[in-house]
Amino acid sequence: MIQLKRSMIWQTLLIITSLMLGSVASAQSEYSSEYGPVAAGEDLYSIAKKYRAANSDLTADQWAFAIFAINRPAFGNSPNELERGVLLKIPNEQQVRRQWQRGLAIGQGKVNLPAAAVEPVQVFRPSADIPNDSASVVDGITNRTLALPAQVPPPTQDEELLPTLESLKVSRAAFSQDPLYDEALAAVGTGRASAILSRLLDVEESYAGDPDYDYALGVMQMETGRPQDALFPLLRASRAKPNGLGIRLDLGRAYFETGENESARRVFEELRGKNPPPRAAEVIDSYLKAIERRAARYEPRLVAVISLDAGHDSNANSASDLQSFAGFLLDSASRSSKSAYAALTAKADYALPITPRWRWLLSGEAGTRNYFDTDATQFTTQQGGVNTGLSYRRGNWELSSRVGAALLYVDGEQNSQVLQWTGGWNWRANPFWNYRSSAKIGTVRYEDVLSVRDVDQWVLSGGAGRRFNLAFGSEFGLDLIVGGDDAVETTSPNSRDLTGLGLNGVVQLAPRWRMQMNSNLVTAEYDGKFFGLARKDVQWSTVLGLQFTDNRWQKWTLGMTAGYVENQSDIDLFEYDRLDLAIHLSRLLD
Repeated sequence: MIQLKRSMIWQTLLIITSLMLGSVASAQSEYSSEYGPVAAGEDLYSIAKKYRAANSDLTADQWAFAIFAINRPAFGNSPNELERGVLLKIPNEQQVRRQWQRGLAIGQGKVNLPAAAVEPVQVFRPSADIPNDSASVVDGITNRTLALPAQVPPPTQDEELLPTLESLKVSRAAFSQDPLYDEALAAVGTGRASAILSRLLDVEESYAGDPDYDYALGVMQMETGRPQDALFPLLRASRAKPNGLGIRLDLGRAYFETGENESARRVFEELRGKNPPPRAAEVIDSYLKAIERRAARYEPRLVAVISLDAGHDSNANSASDLQSFAGFLLDSASRSSKSAYAALTAKADYALPITPRWRWLLSGEAGTRNYFDTDATQFTTQQGGVNTGLSYRRGNWELSSRVGAALLYVDGEQNSQVLQWTGGWNWRANPFWNYRSSAKIGTVRYEDVLSVRDVDQWVLSGGAGRRFNLAFGSEFGLDLIVGGDDAVETTSPNSRDLTGLGLNGVVQLAPRWRMQMNSNLVTAEYDGKFFGLARKDVQWSTVLGLQFTDNRWQKWTLGMTAGYVENQSDIDLFEYDRLDLAIHLSRLLD
């Protein structure tokens, strides 16, 4: 009996000890372990898959974002830039789930992920069809009746980032009943997003996991230029409302803005396959095109455009209307000549990635413009050129360097040749602002009879561009220009100093209509004398273009342009104006 009691006591002690040890192990599991040093060939997702249990409802992507969140110094500007040789802290399942539930895995950080440096991209908005990509999609909040016409299938690979519905169930009041909900709706596109975002973050403890709250939070973060913060709430909202077209569009856009090109592609291709409404289809197609342009950074890319033009030129040779000057009768080549014309132009661009940051660039262009009027046929031109170089991209800035050559023929005879080096720098500070500068150095050489015009050229420019919610999306830029020509012949009067301003802009007037504008004001002060007179010219030039692209004929573009040049000079012989009106039909080949 005594032995039996002792045996029972020992068993009891063993059970208590094992329970205590189990409690200690459970407590210790609340803390992160370590992994590393990271070896060559390993990346964030391969490491995350090692820790994700096969039977867990947590996904490898959820693990990846949690690892990224607690190891910011080990990464560069994005989750794709894991440094070699570092030690990583690894969360456990509870920590991954808790971070996801609270939406803090990315949202609390200050990661400056690269923004897209592409043409303005349209996105959907019920009040204004398609704004540019600095606007936010609000359909998931404001128009809850709009949904994909077909059932959304089970989560695909890119949706592994989404949590299970069970992990998000909360017993709390619906955010749609909170007055802040209506204020968030009204704040889109008004410039008040920052204030609303601050208030949304204050109530995150109360509403995180509510799809209306998550989507409002994601929209405000997109509005304030923080797409990396918007990913988590948009992913949660997308799982809760899988048929919300607006939510999925903004999710794709958040992927796009943070540089997750392939994830963005999968989202938009899935939506495109659901036969969305026409306006949303325009949005999706515009993003898919932008993704293809961006893909040229890491995939070989060849794009060509052929354009057929027809128009009328009021001054084919940019000459004065004077019949005589200084007592001399001017011949037809020195007087303005108007004529209708036809033109054919072909352009091609090739980009070959050498490393993730370096690309080799090659571009070529050839074209002809044929005038029909008898007095203007002598100004028929053919031209061609080619340039090649390298570009280097790191984060949200890019450097480029190119060398090129071009030839111009007039009336079948060679007129001039240009050799030129061009260097450029571009920095996309955020989704709204980009800054740029460029330098050009080259030579212009004419045939013997015109050799007095031979010059060595240099031009510097610097400026900035800003995206706006004007119409369906727009972007405008302003540049300062300085430069000069140094005449090769010592007796030539063609040396000059240049200063000017350039204004450019793109406005998406409607889903299928886009307007482009480029305007320059340049002052040229000449060093030499012309007919014994000092010369100073002030030239204003502007080009307005309107393009139409139909969704069913995406590779075709119909356009109209109007170009005007007015050159004022101290010498009457060099004063002229010129109006060029044309229609264009172009075909994209890729």
